[in-house]
Amino acid sequence: MSRSLILKTDSVYDSIWISKFINQWSFTGKKFQVEKTIYQCFFIIKKLLNQNPFYLFSEIIEKIRPMVGLRLYKKKKRKFTKITANPGFISEYMQHQKGIFWLARAIKMRKERYWSNRILQEFYAIIFFNNGNTFKKKKEYYHYAVKFKTAKKFKWKI
Repeated sequence: MSRSLILKTDSVYDSIWISKFINQWSFTGKKFQVEKTIYQCFFIIKKLLNQNPFYLFSEIIEKIRPMVGLRLYKKKKRKFTKITANPGFISEYMQHQKGIFWLARAIKMRKERYWSNRILQEFYAIIFFNNGNTFKKKKEYYHYAVKFKTAKKFKWKI
């Protein structure tokens, strides 16, 4: 008997991706405080920009998600194991998953004192300036994939 994965949505925007972002971001086990902080940031965004914050969040995820994934393979030789990385397509679900993971990690790395300021500064950097720690990670990931483009099946469009 196989179980199907049931994904829970958040209570305000009824979105799977926001609930995944909250779960990715709640590293201390205090999910309620994380939800409160994120919804406060969304309220501030709605107040300042007069736009739907869920739309902006989905736009951010679309901007930072990777299009190419790396698959790691182990090749065993006599005395050592060599790990090679081959680029390839990844599913849309995994693209969003990596984008949310990078966004949460970039927010944790920011230097602002309050978490709400960290979230807002990273969102503003992505929306208005197309830079930030997440874009750096995306470029680094893409350059790593270009470095290892040995797969013959994958067609590069550069």
